[in-house]
Amino acid sequence: MSKQKKLLNDSTEKKVTNWKMHKRKKAFVAFAGLLAVGLGTAGLVYANAQSTTAKASLPSDTTVNWENNKPLYYEIDQTGKEHPKPMLTLGDGTPAWCLGLGVPLPNNTTQAQLDSTNAILNALSDEQIAVLNNVDYLAQKDGSLLAYAQAQHATYMLLDEAGVSINQTKDLVIKDNTLLHDANAIKTGATDLIKQAKKMRELPSFTNTTVDLVQGVEKSLTDTKDVMANFPNLKVNLKGLSESVSGNVLKLKADISSKIGLNSNALQYWNVASFDNLPYFVYSTDGDSTGKTSQSVIAS
Repeated sequence: MSKQKKLLNDSTEKKVTNWKMHKRKKAFVAFAGLLAVGLGTAGLVYANAQSTTAKASLPSDTTVNWENNKPLYYEIDQTGKEHPKPMLTLGDGTPAWCLGLGVPLPNNTTQAQLDSTNAILNALSDEQIAVLNNVDYLAQKDGSLLAYAQAQHATYMLLDEAGVSINQTKDLVIKDNTLLHDANAIKTGATDLIKQAKKMRELPSFTNTTVDLVQGVEKSLTDTKDVMANFPNLKVNLKGLSESVSGNVLKLKADISSKIGLNSNALQYWNVASFDNLPYFVYSTDGDSTGKTSQSVIAS
């Protein structure tokens, strides 16, 4: 090939360069919001089945009654003195329990007054009042004379534990004239009532904790104390948060409208429907708010 022809070919040849389009893949990332919700109770925790409507039907002024010569058992104080323990009722038949071992009732139709200033009541904490209430609630639910006696002995034990007793219980006995005939059943039953009453005060294991949630993702929390079933009342305080309970499992889910970040008291739960009529009632008798000269009683 002549030099001139080669130059002509070089000038007319098309050069094709192969190329590739490198496409960048777009990652559509959905950024789910992270939020933290606080869990806890609202108010005091009482016996979950306690009626909160009973208070309205109880008279504000009534009597404390018992039948003569019908003790259930005898309570023994720190001096060794024996005190007969009959069943007490208010004028409308509501069971009542003594709060002062060895403190007299003038007679078996002594006037009683619903008394928020009662010295024994005001010496107790909310926790101690709640446990006392639950003991008496359990006995009333049972309805037997044995359960009543167990609750009376348990009441003295709890008041001793709280350090507010005028006299302390040291033991109890049954006699030929008592309606009950098994002292050990009263003592062991009283101990069991206290355990049950305190169990009612136990809160779910995740109480007062903060739980992290991702919007749109359900999270399950298991109550390892096995008491969540005692808390049927729940209140959601955070927009977009939903809850459901199955046994001892609490399920939470937050949607896109839920506020991102820390949300205190986002969910509260409690075991009474209303706090307006708390289920304990302390009566002073014979006009004595101190509980030292005339017996004070608790009714539930």
